[in-house]
Amino acid sequence: MTTRDFLSYWLPETAEGERAQGGDLLHCASSQYSRLRRGDTVWIVTVRPGGLLRLLGCVPVARVVNQAQAARILKCDPDELWDAHYHVIADPQRAQPLADVPLGRIAGDLQFMGSGKSDRLNPVQGRVKAESLKKMRQLTAESAAALRRVWEAKLLLLGFGAL
Repeated sequence: MTTRDFLSYWLPETAEGERAQGGDLLHCASSQYSRLRRGDTVWIVTVRPGGLLRLLGCVPVARVVNQAQAARILKCDPDELWDAHYHVIADPQRAQPLADVPLGRIAGDLQFMGSGKSDRLNPVQGRVKAESLKKMRQLTAESAAALRRVWEAKLLLLGFGAL
């Protein structure tokens, strides 16, 4: 089975709330996650004030479930979870910490599957418009590898092992 990598956007306030809780990134949710399957990776990003693109982490997909199933797996009340049709549960053995990694240097190099104007983020002076990230998109293999390199370098600085 071929694995795929996707870029998914979180609002800055969602990102801050999750970072304040700390711990590993075991779960993410969106009504756009219907295409995801076991083995895929979801790269979570946000845009800080001024258009600064930040990588928060990645979720290696173990399961895609609904809200009630996610609550059972995560042992919480369904109302505590982001209200969405699809919930991704990470493989606990491969779960990653939540971090905040600047992507300014590679933001313009990120490319998505497909063709046309929307296959890149097109930052202006290193700044990205959050609107350009509202739709989850599949990354090219080269872009996924670039994110993985940046992410693994950050993990090493934090004292964690690689993916």
